Amino acid sequence: MRCRSSYPPEGTVPVPAALALFTIGLAGLGWSRRKKS
Repeated sequence: MRCRSSYPPEGTVPVPAALALFTIGLAGLGWSRRKKS
């Protein structure tokens, strides 16, 4: 059984991972700002 994925070749970041990192970063920024005030 062969499994083909639609992701680009290894070495590039898959879109879901990039979106997750971006979301976590934004959440962290919002949380740190909220904590300071």
